[in-house]
Amino acid sequence: MKKLIFLLLLAAFILGGCANYRKIALEEVKLEKLKMVSTSKADVKLVIFLNNPTRGTLKVQDAEGTVFAGRGEFAKISLMEPVGFAKGEPSQAQATFRVELLDPLSIIMMGLNPAAWDLEQFTFSGYIKVKKGGAAKRFGVKDVPVKDFIGDLKF
Repeated sequence: MKKLIFLLLLAAFILGGCANYRKIALEEVKLEKLKMVSTSKADVKLVIFLNNPTRGTLKVQDAEGTVFAGRGEFAKISLMEPVGFAKGEPSQAQATFRVELLDPLSIIMMGLNPAAWDLEQFTFSGYIKVKKGGAAKRFGVKDVPVKDFIGDLKF
């Protein structure tokens, strides 16, 4: 997940013409809280550490995506509210995502222990909308293997 977020933020800065964009670094992503809202929905709070040496505040306006298991949709993920990172310094922000399971019975079929799931079968497609100053950019990804970025998340 760390790699995915970093690539999307880096693309936003490159296309947005930010000074020092090459020095932007996503330092760490930590899982802070997992709260079940219902049997098929959960709110996931992440703490994101980002070094933003540019002269502008970075604001993630929106982010949405879908996790696929095989060919079927497994879960929808959406950012609950915008997240901002201070300019010219390392900063951290809390981001809350709503995760909605589209087929809760599939979890029972795969087993209730996510550590035992075969991550090879999961992919992610989605977008992120980043705003810096008055300009906003939308970047998307398609069919990114979940196993490639889930290992960077710290629990």
